[in-house]
Amino acid sequence: MVAGDVTRRASLTAPSMHRKPSVRRGSIIKGQAQSQEVPWDIIDRCALPLVLCHATAVVLSTVLNILHLSQVSVFTLFLWFSISVIGSLWFYHNLQVTAAGKAVLVTGCDNVLGNALARRLDDLGYHVFAGFQAKAGNIDADMLKEDCSGRLHTLQLDITSETQSGKKTAKAGNIDADMLKEDCSGRLHTLQLDITSETQILSASLYIIDHLPEGSQGLWAIVNCESWCALGELEWVPFSVIRRAMEVNLLGPSRLVQVMLPLVRRARGRVVLASSILTHVAAPVRGVHAASLAALDALAACLRRELKPRGVDVVVVAAGEYTTGSAWLSEEKLLEQARDMWKRLSDEQKGAYGEDYFEQALRSLEKYTQSADADLSAVTRALTDGVTRTFPLPRYTPVSPREKLKSVLAEHLPRSIYDGIYAE
Repeated sequence: MVAGDVTRRASLTAPSMHRKPSVRRGSIIKGQAQSQEVPWDIIDRCALPLVLCHATAVVLSTVLNILHLSQVSVFTLFLWFSISVIGSLWFYHNLQVTAAGKAVLVTGCDNVLGNALARRLDDLGYHVFAGFQAKAGNIDADMLKEDCSGRLHTLQLDITSETQSGKKTAKAGNIDADMLKEDCSGRLHTLQLDITSETQILSASLYIIDHLPEGSQGLWAIVNCESWCALGELEWVPFSVIRRAMEVNLLGPSRLVQVMLPLVRRARGRVVLASSILTHVAAPVRGVHAASLAALDALAACLRRELKPRGVDVVVVAAGEYTTGSAWLSEEKLLEQARDMWKRLSDEQKGAYGEDYFEQALRSLEKYTQSADADLSAVTRALTDGVTRTFPLPRYTPVSPREKLKSVLAEHLPRSIYDGIYAE
């Protein structure tokens, strides 16, 4: 790279002096333009029945003509069958459960998606338990606050923390958790929940049991929006990052479901897991993230069959690549990850890849840091449908038409043909 070339953008492997405003809570959803989402859930529900309608029309028309019972055409029968089936499916698709007395646990409310979903479910009348990785206070503090008078105040205090002047200070709590609690109804509870912590999962389950709505048999739904986005080619990613991705994206949700499942089974509710379309579409630099979520998809498919006899639905929401990850990376975070990975590479590895290739690979992800263009309405609606629909789909794909086409071709075309079409 030429250090004096002012036309070049700031290097990923050098400190950046430019800062970009961070994404705040639900601002992406509230401030965005009208969504142009494609109703893939309706298409997915209706596609196979329409094919069967056509096949039935062909067979029935042929039989009637051979027996000389009627000269009705295939088109007439297909039209009649289609109208009947689509009308029935539309009614079936739009049935919703009653929100009154139903509690939902939403993890990952530190990120934009989880925060927006918690607000949406609260607006619909559900009792929401919003889990934050770093919430102000803890469950014991919250219970103490509720049980005592208004004269009692709780705060988070680290006695080992000092300011530059040497004075001890109280650490500020999670602003997002405080604002979510303030903006929503009294039905919403915020709680400390890091899904990789056994202690916090067990503590959260006890808190939920103690605060279920009156008359509720259990927890209606678990919605896991927590994920860890590890980017980079496999050789570049530190093993500690790979381990962390597996802990957050696979092991954490698995343990969370294990602990909460008795509550969900009692309510005959559902488990909703946020995943990614990347599990079906291979892409460079995203291998670790895609692998961890692909394992989660496989777990969900098996869990669905295990829980079906017990009346519990398992729903996967495979979002588009833009809505993948825990924080919808800011440019600062992307640059920080890139510099850290580059420093960790050996001299041989740096020579094998070269700084230009490394920077080009990471720069390809920059389009996912442009928060002004983010449209989270589709994935938020899909997650909401997974909770509220009486008969949810097993898999929702709130993706762009290009991503949908790519995933369909990846599933059905021979691999050699698909690789030829989408050669990088």
